[in-house]
Amino acid sequence: MCKAPFYANAAIVSIRLTEAGQTIMAMNNGSGQPFESELIRKTDEALGWIRLIGPDHRKIRRTVAARTAGTSFGKIALALNSDVATVRRWYAEGIDMIVAALRREHEVASPSLPLAAE
Repeated sequence: MCKAPFYANAAIVSIRLTEAGQTIMAMNNGSGQPFESELIRKTDEALGWIRLIGPDHRKIRRTVAARTAGTSFGKIALALNSDVATVRRWYAEGIDMIVAALRREHEVASPSLPLAAE
């Protein structure tokens, strides 16, 4: 049985992290609505990707985590004593690090499956 191709690119990772952040915010708001187990699984998976940004890249990891939580680039820049352009660059670098790590993990797990083009 052949698995579907693995698709990991910056847009997909960014969207999934944003969705995960929105799910967490909705859960924290105590809306009382039940959450589907698949949504919880996808949220956990996406939040776990942040750990793929190594500990030697603290500011990049903090930037991605803060954006996932819905914090603006301006507020992140203030918190990290930086400027918005640098924070945007760190965010893009963090997303690229996650994509690269996901692709490496996929290659180890399924070396014969193709990756989607960017």
